[in-house]
Amino acid sequence: PHYQKLLQDYEAKLWHQLTLELEAFVNLPFFSTGTELIELYEKFLSTLSGKLNPRSYARVAVAASRQIPLTSRSSFLSSLLDISTIATDGLAVSLVRSHLARVLFEISLETTDKTQRSEIIKNAKEHLSFANNLMETSSDEVDNVCTAAYYRACATLARVKDDPQEFFSMMLKFLAYTQLEKLHDNEKIQMAMELGISALIGETIYNFGELLQHPLLGCLKGTATEWLGALMTAFSQGNIDQYVEVVSHLNLPPNHALLINKQLLDQKIAILSLIELVFSKPADDRIISFDMISKASRLPAEEVELLVMKAQSLGLIRGVIDQVSRTVSVTWVQPRILNLDQISSMNQRLKIWINNVKNSLLLMENQTTPELIE
Repeated sequence: PHYQKLLQDYEAKLWHQLTLELEAFVNLPFFSTGTELIELYEKFLSTLSGKLNPRSYARVAVAASRQIPLTSRSSFLSSLLDISTIATDGLAVSLVRSHLARVLFEISLETTDKTQRSEIIKNAKEHLSFANNLMETSSDEVDNVCTAAYYRACATLARVKDDPQEFFSMMLKFLAYTQLEKLHDNEKIQMAMELGISALIGETIYNFGELLQHPLLGCLKGTATEWLGALMTAFSQGNIDQYVEVVSHLNLPPNHALLINKQLLDQKIAILSLIELVFSKPADDRIISFDMISKASRLPAEEVELLVMKAQSLGLIRGVIDQVSRTVSVTWVQPRILNLDQISSMNQRLKIWINNVKNSLLLMENQTTPELIE
């Protein structure tokens, strides 16, 4: 029925309707594999370049390119830049160049020759910079698809640089401009895995709430990597018991990123257990003993001070360490996105605080003499 509708619009020369049909058509789950899309482009779409909206034409052509093997895809995308319909529209060019940059970055990850790899990366960076300049100087409003393509290419560059923090940041920006229903299931699962792992091994990433609440992470449920969601929840809650439980059942290859960064993960969960301990205390009662921190973090007492200093250096907490009394007086905790249990805990503490304020007010009213009032 889809092909029939395309043919009807084409014969009736309803180019706008045909454009809308094509954009919906190429994103159907049916086309996650096979070669039908590229055949459709070569035999049908390529003849319509002067009749369709340039950006729509670029979006459909880019979507078709995913059915081309990676090594040949870059040549196909480069050829799109020579089509006059695309070449005369800055944002259409930006979209194609962003996708081309991402493909080249992906090719570089599979290239072993250092000189060749360096040249591919240089070329990809030029395309990415060009795409960004076109968006920044465009007099038209930049659409979400164009912006998303740019951020996804930036995320792939972060993978090339082996920078999980930058990857995490760029992918969250990509998701902010992307409709999940337009991504295929396998793509969403892979994306959720990569995002989760980058968050865990990113040295300065200690806030997992935004990702945990994102619908993307729900794609892991019922899959072989469902454990990743449980592991991230353990980190978000500073729950060392859950962390140990999940890790003990993992069967990962020795070169897996989580195993390579096991020491960092142990340090992060210890710091997050400290953050959770501080958060559980009322704001006016945050003088915490080393022994209490040692118990919460499962670290020897002599390592507690270093743990607190590390949390301070990361900007997660502020406070004063008293080495004589072996306590930490915490004055500030980095804001974070809370889960329902943490919100419930905060609600209870807020009720206690309101009650204390009321009692203080009553006490002042009862102890105030008439002379002071006059």
